[in-house]
This record gives sequence, structure tokens and C-alpha cells, in this order.
Amino acid sequence: MGIGERNVENRNKNVDIGNINICSKLLGRSQPLFSINIPGGTDDSCRSREGGEAHLGFQYRSWVSAHYAVINIRLHLNQDCTAEFKIKGDFVHLSLPHKGISKVYSSLSKNNLIDMMHPGMIYLNMQKDTVAYLKMEVDQPIEYTCIIMQRGYFETLLQQTLHSEECSLYECLSQSRKSAFLFRTFIASSPLLLAISGLFDYNGKGPDQLYYLELKMNEIMFLLQSCRLKPHADPLCSNDRSGVFDEIGAWLLLNYEQKLTIKSIARTFGLNEFTLKQGFKYHYNRTIHQYIIDLRMQEAQKLILNDEDRIGDIASKIGYRSISHFVQSFKGYYGVTPHSLRNRTL
Repeated sequence: MGIGERNVENRNKNVDIGNINICSKLLGRSQPLFSINIPGGTDDSCRSREGGEAHLGFQYRSWVSAHYAVINIRLHLNQDCTAEFKIKGDFVHLSLPHKGISKVYSSLSKNNLIDMMHPGMIYLNMQKDTVAYLKMEVDQPIEYTCIIMQRGYFETLLQQTLHSEECSLYECLSQSRKSAFLFRTFIASSPLLLAISGLFDYNGKGPDQLYYLELKMNEIMFLLQSCRLKPHADPLCSNDRSGVFDEIGAWLLLNYEQKLTIKSIARTFGLNEFTLKQGFKYHYNRTIHQYIIDLRMQEAQKLILNDEDRIGDIASKIGYRSISHFVQSFKGYYGVTPHSLRNRTL
């Protein structure tokens, strides 16, 4: 038995064996986009699944173990759509949007808006048996990664990585035991964004793949504890502008490849430069410059790993006029050059 197998087995003895079913479909269509089952038990296997529908611009890929599922979803719709996301079982759900904006509702008939989902945030949902609805607009690339865990697995993982009972994540767990529904938004750090984005970077087999995912889950849980909850309102702006930084983050997502300045962004959103810089950092826990770098580097990594474009073309696509500047920035961000990263996957 290898190290990976032994560690996984020891953890699995401490978690519940409840079954969780995850199903997503577009309203108006009977055929689900995907349906995934987390079986529970002590099975140490890890299964890979993927699929899609070209006419919907839909693709998904997933890793499923006995106690959690990791799902990456991509959509590029030709009309406004609402997706139903149903989970049966006692679970903890983490979502990280990479691209696009969507509105999350707990009920369409009552128009109960939970939150706006946009990149740079981690959305945490702790509940039992739930249905949520995601409204998505036409011609907008959508991509997000979901991690759905059995509650028992989540609690065990949290205890193993806990570095302070005063962290927001531990408080959320305590609150969820007293409430039938808990939904919280965390401001994601750059290391956490990279950790979640890296869940699909390794394609191993058997125990190796499971061990890799277990290490990533530990890393994600540890980093999540350092993230702070998104404030309900910004103290640096009036109530009628409390959502302006959500809008700025969404706008940057669509324009990060442009040549942007603090002055031009402030003018676009009717803010003075001080309010923009201080309010944005408070809202996202990073500067505008770092936020743009994060978006560019994440897109660059995906293009390098998944496309055959030349490095110079990729640099141009994400907003770099100089290839050498891009290579220097990429190496400073990831620790390897773009060429080295691509060669590792060949």
C-alpha cells in the first residue's frame, strides 16, 4: 500500500457514508446537463467523467471520489438561460467562477436573489437537499469550478487543517449547525484561486490521482481559512454605490486585456481615484493591478495548456505587447516560463 492510499484510507474511516446526488439542467429541457453521484463508503477509487453539448457551447469535466466531486463547467449560450442546480444529501458546496456573471436564486417564483456570482469570490453553501437557480445572459462565456463534499468529510478536513477557531470558515460551520440554510461569500486570495484552478492540472490513474486531489483539497481548505468574508457594504462608499465594486470586477473580467489605467477606470465608473483604489482593495483584498494580473495569468495558463497558439499570440491575446515582458511576468507568477509549462504536458 502506498503513502497516498494509506492517508486516504485513514481519513475515510472518520467520515459519514451518506450518498449525495448532483444534477444540473437548463429549464425548459428534460435532459440534464450532467448527473453525478457521490457514493460514500470506503472506496478509495477516483473516477473521471466528462461530456458536453456543442450546440449549447457546454462542456464539463469532473473527478469523483467516495466523499467529494470536483466539477469544471463551461458554457457559452446563444440565448438567456436559467440553469437548475439540484443537490440531494447533507453537503458543503464551494463554487469559484472563473469567467462570466450569473445571478443565484433560491426560488424563481418568489424571485429570491441570493447573490451575484462573479470571479474573484468563493461561494460557500452548507445545506441539506437544495435547489438553486443560476440566471445567465446570452453570449457571455461562463466558467466555474464546483467542489461538493459530504459534510462529514468537510468537517474532518477542516479539523485536520484548522489553524484558528476564530477563522470565518469555522464560524460558518458552527452557524450551519443552527440554521437550515447558510450561504456565504469569501474574497478569494491569489494562492486560493491558483489552487482551485489547479485541480485539473494532473491526470493520473488510481491512487496517484486520488492522492493528488487529497493534497489539493488540503491546500484549498488551509488557504480558505485565511480568506475573509465579503462585507455586506463598503465603508468607503455610500449605500447607493455599495455594489459598484462588483460591477468593476465584472467589467475588468471582460476588459483585462485592454490598456487600462486607474484614471480611465475611475472615469468609467464615476469615482475619484482614491475611492476606487481603496474601495477595490477592501472589496477584493488585492489591488486593481494585481486583480488584472491574476486574470491575465489564469487565462494564459489555460491557453498554454489547452491551445496550440504560439506563446507570442497568447501574450497578445491577454494584453501584453512585449513577449519578453509576458514571459517575465509569467515566470514571476508561476515559477516557470510559458515554454517550460507547455513542454511538461507534452
